[in-house]
Amino acid sequence: MIKYQRAFTDHSSRITPSLKRPTHFEHTLLTLNAAEENQLHFQFPDHPGILAVYQDNNPAKDMSYTDIVQAIANLEQLGIALAGGFWPLNRYRW
Repeated sequence: MIKYQRAFTDHSSRITPSLKRPTHFEHTLLTLNAAEENQLHFQFPDHPGILAVYQDNNPAKDMSYTDIVQAIANLEQLGIALAGGFWPLNRYRW
C-alpha cells in the first residue's frame, strides 16, 4: 500500500515545502507540477517516490481524478518499488 502525503500549493509557491527538506519527506508525493518536481527528483534522489501527472490543458488528453486513481492502482499492481523514483502516471493509464 502506498502512503500518500497530501500537499497543496498555489502557483506562487514554486517548490513543494516537503521537497525543500528531503529528510522530512516521508510519503509518496502526488503532483500536477511534474516538470519542477522532476528537477527536484534529480537534486534529492533519496525520497519515497514522486507520482506525477502531466497536464496539457486539453480535456481529451488530461487525466481526470478517476484516471489518476486508476493509474495509481495500475502502478501498485505492478509491484514496483516507488522509492527514489519519478513516476509519470500518464504512462499507467489502461
